[in-house]
Amino acid sequence: MKNLKIAVTGGAGFIGTNLLQELKKRYIDAEIISIDIRNPQYPVSGIKYELCDVRLKDRLFTPLNSSNKIFHLAALIGTHESFDNPSEVFETNIGGVLNILDFVKRNPQTELFVAGMPGIWNNPYSISKDAAVRMALAYYETYLIKVSILRWYSVYGPYQYINRYNKAVPTFITKALNNEPLPVFGNGNQTSDFIYVQDAVNLAIDSLENRKWGKVIQCASGKGITVNQLVNKIIKLCKSSSKVAHLPMRIGEPENAYVVADTEELKKHYSRKPITLDEGLSKTITFYQQTKILD
Repeated sequence: MKNLKIAVTGGAGFIGTNLLQELKKRYIDAEIISIDIRNPQYPVSGIKYELCDVRLKDRLFTPLNSSNKIFHLAALIGTHESFDNPSEVFETNIGGVLNILDFVKRNPQTELFVAGMPGIWNNPYSISKDAAVRMALAYYETYLIKVSILRWYSVYGPYQYINRYNKAVPTFITKALNNEPLPVFGNGNQTSDFIYVQDAVNLAIDSLENRKWGKVIQCASGKGITVNQLVNKIIKLCKSSSKVAHLPMRIGEPENAYVVADTEELKKHYSRKPITLDEGLSKTITFYQQTKILD
């Protein structure tokens, strides 16, 4: 397509950075714009970066103007952290998607990707992300907008922040590389399903290429791993002498949670072979060994 314009909200973040890199590879001649409230720590060459809050509709519509594709990733994230500012979480995660949906409603030729999550826990972040998915579906059913939705499970990989959100994989890797104690909340029997960030962004781009409008598809491996198993795997891959330090459970997260994707729909619509957990962790470890640690 000539004069293709692609907008990515949340482009300065972890997944956004990886998405921008892949978009540049696939759409060499496209105009690609990142919309975020922060400047990127790792800017991608050839990307135009705009500082803008997705809550500010009047300002947001200017950089979105004439977009052929929009990838909406912008969100305030964190499970227990979201209790500190629930109003801001809802304003950003629900109000932000409503502004994007209103733009697409007014510009029906625009294709929209909305990033979701499992949405099964009772904390402001999970509730707001689930509401955002439901609003996207409501706009699809009511206005027939071109929207594709993927529920990403635990995404990990290069460029993930270390200290800002206390995510398991980057925390465990960086501490293991320094032979420091690895903090495990609760008994460590929580079971999660991980997806490497390159797989996540490829599926997002594919979802618009394949025109899977109005579908909500769970995206992960379909295989669960407990926190204890993950910690031991990372210690081994890092050749670390780290030990586990068990801590009290954080609010907003059940102790024996089991969060594993049903991948039947994913396999039905997408044929990409995912990167294995061991391979993805090895790539991520190499990244943190070679790269300045992100805050």
